[in-house]
Amino acid sequence: MSYYYLNLRSKLITGILLVSLTVGLSFPEFAGTQPVGKNATVGSYNTNLLLGVWERSDGGYVLELKDFKKNGTLTAVYYNPKSINVSRSQWQQGSDAVYILLELRDVNYPGSTYTLRYDAGTDRLVGKYFQAMDKIIYDIEFLRKK
Repeated sequence: MSYYYLNLRSKLITGILLVSLTVGLSFPEFAGTQPVGKNATVGSYNTNLLLGVWERSDGGYVLELKDFKKNGTLTAVYYNPKSINVSRSQWQQGSDAVYILLELRDVNYPGSTYTLRYDAGTDRLVGKYFQAMDKIIYDIEFLRKK
């Protein structure tokens, strides 16, 4: 294969991945989620259960969740180990759980994202982390920090 072909193929794959992730920011990958409007209720899911400090199971990454609002936003603070800017933080109620989206925009975090689901049975946040610099997606989990 020629260099031109490989370079074009690499750009095409990267473009598809970025478009998929951009579309994914509105949670379509979570079947059964409902947009949270200004008159929405949290239903049977108590977002207070998600408040607090969470640590990624592979260590060092800390997420603090605060103030879930009915308009679908929340306040999130992320540390690695210093504070990293969270440019976007949203939540949605699904038929089976509460889902969270976080976008990081800072030095070495040019649009990295977390898409998380609260697993009430194990009291964990589980999901995917898109590491934007290397364009790699990781399966991750956050455990409640005691």
